[in-house]
Amino acid sequence: MTIGLLGRKVGMTQIFAPDGTSVPVTVVSVEPNTVTKLRTPDQDGYTAVQLGIEAGKRRLNKPDQGQFKGELPACSVVREFRVDSTEGMTLGQTIDVSLFADGDLVDVTGVSKGKGFAGTIKRHSFSRGPETHGADHHREPGSIGAGTTPRSRLSWNSNGGPHGRRSHHHPEGHDRTSRWRAESSAPQGLGSWSKERARHREQVGADLMPTVDVFSKAGAKVGTVELPAAFSSPVNEALIHQAVVSQLAGRRTGTHASKKRGAVAGGGRKPWKQKGTGRARQGSTRSPQWKGGGVVFGPQVRSHEIPFPKRMRRAALLGALAAKVETLKVIDVLGIETPKTQVIAGMCTALKAGKHVLVVAPTVGPALVKSAANIPHLAVLRADSLNVVDLVNADTIIVEQSALAEIQEVYG
Repeated sequence: MTIGLLGRKVGMTQIFAPDGTSVPVTVVSVEPNTVTKLRTPDQDGYTAVQLGIEAGKRRLNKPDQGQFKGELPACSVVREFRVDSTEGMTLGQTIDVSLFADGDLVDVTGVSKGKGFAGTIKRHSFSRGPETHGADHHREPGSIGAGTTPRSRLSWNSNGGPHGRRSHHHPEGHDRTSRWRAESSAPQGLGSWSKERARHREQVGADLMPTVDVFSKAGAKVGTVELPAAFSSPVNEALIHQAVVSQLAGRRTGTHASKKRGAVAGGGRKPWKQKGTGRARQGSTRSPQWKGGGVVFGPQVRSHEIPFPKRMRRAALLGALAAKVETLKVIDVLGIETPKTQVIAGMCTALKAGKHVLVVAPTVGPALVKSAANIPHLAVLRADSLNVVDLVNADTIIVEQSALAEIQEVYG
């Protein structure tokens, strides 16, 4: 883990790129941070560096003052950073923005402003009630629990309460167009506390393409290959879930059907007269309460298709590819000319594949299909016909090396 810096948010502004593009930025004032304590495994059980800022800005009580030994300044704000080693650090040492290089991408964590006790309209964006016509629920939250059981407010309801003062985390590179500008001489402004954690990269904004080993069908390593850009796309789990739900819904034929009362034959004659029998009045023996009668609200023929835009489907597929890089096995060539189940089974064993295996090849011929037909939980797909469900279900994905270029061409 890396060390970070403490700062105070000054405000929001914008800067203009050389091509005239406006880029929104957040200005964070970072004064020199003082090392106030060094945590060691022998004394504290873990390794960390404690930093402090704003010495003398507010009066501290005795317990807080006791943390600063000797000549250390009494800092108003103190935070710890877990590190791998404290070598080269001393008590009283100051760390400033020179820790960062121009263009570095950073993780930023801040605590928003506290807004006190707020009602449901402000806290949860509820809609208000009508203002006129005798309405008496202008800003009330509505029902918050049953009056009999449990006779108390349900804790999981969206009720009023403390608003704001929540921790917000912006991971490194979540917005490639954003740039954080820290000025140690900037005036202290109101706002959230910010904690910046830098990870240096040699090239700003560059996507590092993963490199994987290339194996033979016997499981021997024969080289390495750099995966195309399609395998380094961002992973959006919610989007992948939507794609899986849409694809599984599209597989349903929707031919289920039951007969309503009007579709059941018979029942035209009234079973008995309306009055005088002592029994409930009945108009037809095909009513839903009769045996052999119609079905109320039964399934009908319909389409279960869930519309899913092409761009979202493509982004979900690329995210599924990127999420499966760790389970990817690249082989130099499949070379299945005659149907032989033993060849595919031996290849899966040599590569230590999981229970569910997906084999991806540039072309899928009858020999390959027949070789994999008798192996349970093994699917074979062409490189231009991938889908999210098969990618997500696969414990191991075996890709022929020549199929990587086609995957990039079709989905990249």
